[in-house]
Amino acid sequence: LGVAAATVLGHVFPIYLRFKGGKGVATGFGSMLALFPQVTIPAVAALIVWIITVKIWRMVSLASCLAAITLPIAVAIGTLASGGDGGFARALPFLALTGLLGTLVLLRHRSNIRRILDRTESKIGTKAKPTEE
Repeated sequence: LGVAAATVLGHVFPIYLRFKGGKGVATGFGSMLALFPQVTIPAVAALIVWIITVKIWRMVSLASCLAAITLPIAVAIGTLASGGDGGFARALPFLALTGLLGTLVLLRHRSNIRRILDRTESKIGTKAKPTEE
């Protein structure tokens, strides 16, 4: 879990780029796939949400945010569905990690969320409007 978190944090805050970098969604997805089986299936569920969102609204940022919200929810649902001895206690570290990383994705996408709400977010297949400075 620590390595998964470190890979995402290293991508989001790279030391060689003065701690400014990507938003970590793709890196997080790859890390979550490696956490088999507790997070792999929920990560695939989040990917499905991402794909459907992109197909419907053509906004990668919206898809990333919805996938980030989906992941911890899917982990919780998987935990409840599996039952068994100590299922929730065993899943708590995975819930904490996916919840924190999902929150990080949302925080890093604040400007995108604002543009989505303002209906100015760029969509796949449309030309970007020049920014005014």
